[in-house]
Amino acid sequence: MKVMLIDEAKAVRERLGGVLSDLPGIEVMIQASGTETLLPVIQRKRPDVVILDINMTGGGGLDLIRGIREKGESPLVIVLSSSSNLQYRRKCLEAGAMYFFDKVWEQDWLFDTVLALKEELG
Repeated sequence: MKVMLIDEAKAVRERLGGVLSDLPGIEVMIQASGTETLLPVIQRKRPDVVILDINMTGGGGLDLIRGIREKGESPLVIVLSSSSNLQYRRKCLEAGAMYFFDKVWEQDWLFDTVLALKEELG
């Protein structure tokens, strides 16, 4: 399963990318750019799952989630953010994200979810 991890923080990309890469059967692609260039990258690389933060330079992750859905792209979207209040969660899920996890407290749930999705998607 191909997973694209999008986060501006280098430390987050390195840590999460490393853990995701260690999961069996997971190919990780890491991106750091603003939302204005990410949709074409997603279309070209065709990940099964996109994990992203909603706070990004050049526009918010909400715009990217909506763009993925408007273009009819098929990756499942998981939001991983430190902005985890209920309002953000609701907006992301309404925009088309499948899951929303708190970056600090719910990382283990993220890894469990990725493994479950791998099993589900085959």
